[in-house]
Amino acid sequence: MNKLLFLLLFFSLVLSSTAQRYKSGVFVAGGIARMTLSENKLNDEVFVRQGNPFPTFSLGLMGYVTKSRDQPSRWFNTSKGVLLEGSLCRCGGNIQVTTTLPTGDKTFDELKYIQYQLNISPKLMLGVGNVQFLLGPNISANLYSGVEVVKDNVIKSAKSQFNPIAVGLEGGVGVDFGEFLFSTRYRGYITSYGQETTLIPTEFGNAQLLFVLSWFYIDRNIEKNRGSIFWD
Repeated sequence: MNKLLFLLLFFSLVLSSTAQRYKSGVFVAGGIARMTLSENKLNDEVFVRQGNPFPTFSLGLMGYVTKSRDQPSRWFNTSKGVLLEGSLCRCGGNIQVTTTLPTGDKTFDELKYIQYQLNISPKLMLGVGNVQFLLGPNISANLYSGVEVVKDNVIKSAKSQFNPIAVGLEGGVGVDFGEFLFSTRYRGYITSYGQETTLIPTEFGNAQLLFVLSWFYIDRNIEKNRGSIFWD
């Protein structure tokens, strides 16, 4: 993880000294998230497992830095740059709880975890033609965590069950439509996402599949070879 952060920092410093194109804009993202559990059987009476997918929504700002658009290639154009994104996300996940009563009967409850997160993510973005590949770390700061027992329709604080900061990796592929970029991404966490409590003594993980629409409404470019006779 430290090596990846170092490479991103090094690459961004190199680009900052040679960059001649700057883009910025906004993005929206929707997707699904799932909670994962380190253990399922908590004791002889209680069994927990991953629940249904949880719909997520994010809204954020972004900036992109790269080299100047150079002369067009006869075959295809390649690009590389650093993308920095910051967003507010309504995230979460569902957990199903099965309780075995002394009579042998079973009861089923669904716990719906609702979280509001601040996400910061620097990424390398490599392009071949209109196809863009993205990869980088993601830092999630949990601003609020609540849990709802669906059948009771009551939301309680779940702050103690989740770490305030979690670090993960996010990667994906997208298609560039000029001002717009549509991408599909996967985010997983490499540090502990949730922690054991007396209520549910097991660690939580989280994974998300995201569909992102980005709009680069500001694009500043200094064209190095504009005067070339080969420029179309």
